Amino acid sequence: MAEVVGGYDFEFIEDLPEDLTCILCHYALKNPVQIEVCGHTFCEDCFNQSKDHAATNSTDFCCPLDRQLIDITRVFSNKADERKILNLKVKCRYFVDKCDWIGELRDAAEHETKCLKNKSIREKTFQIDMIQLLNQMTEIECKLQINEKKVKANEQKLVEKDQQIENQCKIADEQNKAIKDLKEEMNNQSKLLNEKNKQIIDQNRQMKDLKVQVENQNKKIINLQLYQSVMIIPDIENGSHFTAVNTAFQWKFNPQEVRASYVRHNILLSPPFYNAMNSFCLQLGVNFADNNYRIYLFRYRGKYDADIDMITTQSFDFNIKIFGKKGKQKEFYSSKNDDDFSIIPRFRERNDGLCVPINNGEIASLTVDGFVHLHFFFT
Repeated sequence: MAEVVGGYDFEFIEDLPEDLTCILCHYALKNPVQIEVCGHTFCEDCFNQSKDHAATNSTDFCCPLDRQLIDITRVFSNKADERKILNLKVKCRYFVDKCDWIGELRDAAEHETKCLKNKSIREKTFQIDMIQLLNQMTEIECKLQINEKKVKANEQKLVEKDQQIENQCKIADEQNKAIKDLKEEMNNQSKLLNEKNKQIIDQNRQMKDLKVQVENQNKKIINLQLYQSVMIIPDIENGSHFTAVNTAFQWKFNPQEVRASYVRHNILLSPPFYNAMNSFCLQLGVNFADNNYRIYLFRYRGKYDADIDMITTQSFDFNIKIFGKKGKQKEFYSSKNDDDFSIIPRFRERNDGLCVPINNGEIASLTVDGFVHLHFFFT
């Protein structure tokens, strides 16, 4: 019969006084401790369990009876109640097995070590334990026999696995030899490729030099064409809007890029062009400022300028047209009788050229495939 944690679990000869009973475990007080402030007494183990519970839950440690806060430094052992309890008469805890011992509680533990009933119970318990042990040994022996059979079966499987591994090793050796031969072949091919690459590099270098020569020749041809002929570029829609004969120059720009990279007075410029043989050298430009796109026409010093002062005072007729998906969208016109459209030399600031504004809200209707296409006509 195991002793409970907390108070004494005995059959008392007389009724146990209430003041000697633990309010927590409801047994006789064991190693009683008393709270000095309120005077309540508890078993030492019960008191410590209550204290540990409060610490674990991070709550205040209070008296279980009146809920007053407990000062641990003012809790002491109640030796008086302990003597009273140990003096009480109790029966042997094996009285149900016909042990008729009665004595003071303080002597109960010593009696139990000598109690014949207790010894008899221990002997029975020992016999039961021995029987259980024999059963366990028998069960273990059966398991050992089963495991021994499994070990033998596994040994046979291991022998078979070893044979498989040996066969796999032979195959691996053959594959390694084949790989080695393949690597040698790849090395030979690599040497051949390196030689081919060197030849290709030499040929690319020669082609690059030749390309540079061709580009230089093309530049010379283009420059010669700029100075000696009218630049004729096809229209972006159809011939019903204008004819290629009257088109001197076509140029396109992306309005979003012009606006995104806008710097005041920074102008995106077209390639230079001539309006006719032996005549003016011109250039178009565009920038964005004050919520407007501005299209400029600039005068270059050209190859055929006989007298720069005389040329800058001359005027001529021209049109700048913008074609959209529905045909002509906008047109800018200049007449030789309009002094505001006189061509200004490009030797001064960029904003001194001919300037035509386009409102930002209007630019969307003038854009085709993301670009605004300018067509320059001489009339």
